[in-house]
Amino acid sequence: MAGAHQHAAIHRLQRKNVARLHQILGAGRFGRAFIRGVLKAKLLSSKDIWAYDRSFDALKGLEVRGIRDVDVNVDVLLLSVKPAQIQEVLTNLNRCGLSQKTLLISVAAGTNLSKIENLLKGKYPVVRAMPNSPCSVQEGFTALCKGRFAKPKHIALAKKIFSSLGRCAEISEKHFDVVTALSGSGPAYFYYFMEAMIGVAIKNGLPTDQALELVTQTVLGAAAVVRKSNRSLQELTLDVATPGGCTAEALKVLDSASVAKTFSKAIEAATSRASILGRVQA
Repeated sequence: MAGAHQHAAIHRLQRKNVARLHQILGAGRFGRAFIRGVLKAKLLSSKDIWAYDRSFDALKGLEVRGIRDVDVNVDVLLLSVKPAQIQEVLTNLNRCGLSQKTLLISVAAGTNLSKIENLLKGKYPVVRAMPNSPCSVQEGFTALCKGRFAKPKHIALAKKIFSSLGRCAEISEKHFDVVTALSGSGPAYFYYFMEAMIGVAIKNGLPTDQALELVTQTVLGAAAVVRKSNRSLQELTLDVATPGGCTAEALKVLDSASVAKTFSKAIEAATSRASILGRVQA
């Protein structure tokens, strides 16, 4: 975010007598998904949301929703910027007099609460959020944790907001690395396996559109069964894998290739990488 440009925009709006609204600082991929989600859930109307982004192209597509510029006297400020921009953005917000009544929610990957709080000059309520990409279709998962000065009402408000994008839960920040590897990276794992399944279907003559529909609905159905059932995953697997049947034969191949073990190693690698990136950003 261009510091001088952002600083000027903030002061330009400070001179106006504006209402305290909700603001998104950064209208990139997640910022736009966030706007779509809260509007679809009718938590806010377009006139209650302000957005700022250094890219005017990003804002053009939002004008029909009544999105404007940035303000520093708002109820909620969502920081949807790249980790490398956090220091510059928070420095500018300090300079411009961000209200200590504002709930600051950060979705900057790998940027922990202590860094944000150290950069802020005051006892600001901060909530760190880690959403995943399915939030763009209101089927995401968001992990939340609150900072030193955030109160129960702040985390409750954050939960209400992010529930409009799917599901959310308060999780200790010490677990955010594995959360990143699971829910953050998780959709890509399923896309990977779905692509392989669709490839086999097409190879065996099934039309591409039918293969996509078949695999997609199978994944959705399996997830629904897990969510609605009180039974273990092993029990659910045995329900499908009749001894001597085709499912059992497929699982035998997966076991012989140590797929479960390899998959576990992959998630551990993602967790480790998240930890390293977090230390770099700190």
